[in-house]
Amino acid sequence: MSFWPDVYNRILKSEKIFEYRRIFPKNCTHAFMYVSSPVKAICGIIYFEEVYKLSDLIDSCDEVISDRINRYLPKYQYAGSIKAVQKIKPIHLEELKLNLPNFTAPQSYLYIDNYPELRDFLLKNVKFDGQKISNNINILSLDHICS
Repeated sequence: MSFWPDVYNRILKSEKIFEYRRIFPKNCTHAFMYVSSPVKAICGIIYFEEVYKLSDLIDSCDEVISDRINRYLPKYQYAGSIKAVQKIKPIHLEELKLNLPNFTAPQSYLYIDNYPELRDFLLKNVKFDGQKISNNINILSLDHICS
């Protein structure tokens, strides 16, 4: 999955606990985090607890939360609750292209299982950087959606 640097940093600080996407990969429990320019590197692994279809939540919300969701819907259809994130030693775009000549940075996401050479390269070269940063998913409520 591709992330802007400021979004990546907010996720690391546990300031951002939902990831909003127009399209969310099916059955996505975790993903490598590609951080876009100026970083241009895979810098982490994000773990999701649950993915919600925003339009399905409107009927179970009060008016304030429904209004917030409706403001998000033109851009985003899904919200994935972020259970944890694990920083890794950055694997820069130049290194990826050197070892995988056909690699192009994802605009949104790509299914790594469709790219076995990339998957094998990442699994071989991932080096964790510090402890996994966990969010307390148990305290999440609809009040946190689209806020």
